[in-house]
Amino acid sequence: MVRSLVITPGIRPNTCPRCNAGVNSADPSIESDLCNCWFHAACTEMNADIFDSLVNIVQETGWVCRSCRVSTRQLIRGIQASCTKLVEEVAGLTALHAVLKRRVKHLENGIPSSPTIPVHIRKDVWSAVQDCECRRNNIIVTGLPPVTDVEDHELLVPNLLRGQLRA
Repeated sequence: MVRSLVITPGIRPNTCPRCNAGVNSADPSIESDLCNCWFHAACTEMNADIFDSLVNIVQETGWVCRSCRVSTRQLIRGIQASCTKLVEEVAGLTALHAVLKRRVKHLENGIPSSPTIPVHIRKDVWSAVQDCECRRNNIIVTGLPPVTDVEDHELLVPNLLRGQLRA
């Protein structure tokens, strides 16, 4: 097995991170596939027979140190939690999309997307709005002489029209 010299922050090349002792090519050792650190056989906590068998097939199977396994499991749990949250958010967006799609279809077909307002309520609202507009247009000025050239029947027609429109 060819050893690569990868410098990991805080660890010298060819130094076992478990015991901080140097690892040379004569020592039985193995490299972790994730952190690229070399470990003495004794530092892997494997018995000698298992270690020897693993060294023979490590090129095909690979090996990961305990520290990398723990951190990888934590990362996997975090990714799984994120995926669960993402699935929930996508489900919410899918439901919202369906509602919006129905509203767009109703608007395209001229169908109101909300229930229609009953006629008597619409008349009451229209009447209240018209009353407010009439009051806003009324200006009371005191001290002016009364207008004498306007006949009562001229004022009667607009008032009748307003009454008819309210009905």
